[in-house]
Amino acid sequence: MADKSKVGKQYATAPWEVERCKIRELVQAIGDTNPIYVDKQAAIK
Repeated sequence: MADKSKVGKQYATAPWEVERCKIRELVQAIGDTNPIYVDKQAAIK
């Protein structure tokens, strides 16, 4: 059973660097074909 005491609670964020190759691996694994994940120019737009 899920712990519902955490629902709606906010937590601090922290920066996390991810290499492009890891993003590419993820989108290939999940089958997402959106070019913003693998094409730098598409992501800039």
